[in-house]
Amino acid sequence: MKKHDDRDTEAFRYSHLFRLGDSVALAIPAAIMKQLALAEGEQVELTIDNERLIIALRHRPKHDLDALLKQLDSDIEWDNEDRAWIDAAPMGKEML
Repeated sequence: MKKHDDRDTEAFRYSHLFRLGDSVALAIPAAIMKQLALAEGEQVELTIDNERLIIALRHRPKHDLDALLKQLDSDIEWDNEDRAWIDAAPMGKEML
C-alpha cells in the first residue's frame, strides 16, 4: 500500500467537514478510498490523540466458506417450511 507523503496533491491531503442531518461528516477523497479499498457504508474507528483525529480501518473478517459450513449443526431437524425451501427447484440464477 502506498504511503502518504508531502508530495501528494492537496486534494489528497485535505477535506471538508459538512452538515449531514444532526451530525457533521468528513468527505474522504476518492483517491484515499481507492488506495485503502474502502466502500461507502464501511465502519471506521475514530480516536483523538494530541488534538489529532485518527481514523482507523476496522479489520474486515476473512470468511472461508468451508470453515463456515463446518460450524453448521448437522443434526438439525428441519421443519416442513424449511424442508420445502431446501427441496424446491431453482427459481432464478442460483444454478449457473
